Amino acid sequence: MGGVLAIETFVFLQFFELTFISVGGFDLSAQKLLAILLFPLALILIGRVSYAGLLFVLFVLMVLVNSTWYVVNGHALEGRAVSANLSALFVFIGSIVLFTALRVTDEGLRRLGDAWLRWSLVTSAVCLLQALSVFPLLTVPSEQLFMREAVAGFYRGVGFKADPNFQALMLVIGAGFVVSANLRLRIRLPSLVVIFVGILATFSRMGMLLFALTLLFGVWLSDAAAGNPLKGTVRSLGWAAGVTVFAVLILMTGLLPDSVSDYFTQRFREVASLGQLTALSTSPELDGSGNPTSAIARGLIALAAFRIWLANMWIGIGAHRSAELVFAETGFRNVAHNSYVELLVTGGLIGFVFLLVYFRPLLSLLPLLGSGRDRKDESTSPEAMSVLLTVLFAVAFLFLSLNYNSVLYLPVVIALAVTRRDANEWEGDP
Repeated sequence: MGGVLAIETFVFLQFFELTFISVGGFDLSAQKLLAILLFPLALILIGRVSYAGLLFVLFVLMVLVNSTWYVVNGHALEGRAVSANLSALFVFIGSIVLFTALRVTDEGLRRLGDAWLRWSLVTSAVCLLQALSVFPLLTVPSEQLFMREAVAGFYRGVGFKADPNFQALMLVIGAGFVVSANLRLRIRLPSLVVIFVGILATFSRMGMLLFALTLLFGVWLSDAAAGNPLKGTVRSLGWAAGVTVFAVLILMTGLLPDSVSDYFTQRFREVASLGQLTALSTSPELDGSGNPTSAIARGLIALAAFRIWLANMWIGIGAHRSAELVFAETGFRNVAHNSYVELLVTGGLIGFVFLLVYFRPLLSLLPLLGSGRDRKDESTSPEAMSVLLTVLFAVAFLFLSLNYNSVLYLPVVIALAVTRRDANEWEGDP
């Protein structure tokens, strides 16, 4: 009961975002309050805590990433550093609770996938209704609603989060569980269609890219892990063809309004314009308001953050300072929208070490693919699912800054739960 409560709570928190107040970069939110109430109860019901040394190492490294610049410059108790480390503590505690639940709960990974799929389906429906202006964007302040308008009469669905791109990532993770699970086609196909529609409703280019990667790589990976790489290739091509036909039918039959079709076309054309950032052109592509397009703005921000890192590559600039320094360089007050760059900018060399440790479990997963060892879960291959999730996050890091997000350690937790390392190496039960 405690394990199920922990899993259900963790998944619920990933789909909902309601902030009451923000102090120095630390958000006091409904999610944090709910975690404070339910995570201890779950652990009490479980009666034990499984710890993972790797998660603790990541927590310590993240604290160093956040704090080193402040400590060196004599501002160790600066509010931004304290709030960043409090966020890191919450992320660490959540990961430990989830890891414990996966260790002690029968078919823990399947339960996690079921819960994620359930909320993905509900959220996809909400996103679609929001895009059609049928359901309100409850978590978006009224003064920011204009930022969520894609085209006249259509809004970017956010579900119960504030940012459509973060909501799209949650839906993609749900699709990853569907692809990896041992589901019948009559369940799998409708689930993927609903999730795909939900991602379309967020108007997220990243979400669409990750969804395509999930189908192509995830399907192939599951079969390859079972010793059938050729079958995986055929199935991947089949899914790719199916999605392509589905998309073409939507466009040709006019199911999407012309304004929405034009929006998607323009959004992906913007990506091609990123070449202007490295070309000699001094007039990057502008949107209808005379400002740089979204893709160009993100590219300028990422390049500015990278230059800031080059000037501070040893100790970084400290937590919650990137937006102000990027603003000084570009006029855009925003973070790098890139977890790799954000970690390097914030923590310098320590941020690089964090990334090395973060992806360390992937090296342990690869030899287990197709091992055929006994499993309690009903997944086609928990190892394949874990590798897919790690790859999805590796790509998502290119588009989102997840430094302070509670989902950050999800691939690591699942990888550790799957590999079941010996107690004297990475994990143990005090």
